[in-house]
Amino acid sequence: MKHPKAPSEAQVKHAIKDYLRAKRILYIQINQIRPVHKPDGSIRFIPIDIELLGAPDILIPAAGSIAVEIKSSKGVLSDNQRAWNNRATEWGIKCHVVRSLEDLEDILNG
Repeated sequence: MKHPKAPSEAQVKHAIKDYLRAKRILYIQINQIRPVHKPDGSIRFIPIDIELLGAPDILIPAAGSIAVEIKSSKGVLSDNQRAWNNRATEWGIKCHVVRSLEDLEDILNG
């Protein structure tokens, strides 16, 4: 019997955004990169703002500020993400890594 494949980070992010919209919870998605079209027709992604490197995928300002970094089941935080989380924690922002919609529900209900 095949084991079901774990959802990708993009699939988890999509489910989380759908959930937050359905629950009418305000969130802010942070886009850290933008596409640049190269002369050969390919696309390269560059940082929008160097200060945003490592910023979480989603900020939820309700119930205190919550920073949500979405990762796949095997994903790990980058050095920039760990540094951003450390700074944000000093500012009083609660930082969480979530790997599923259930992880986020536990945080919001917990």
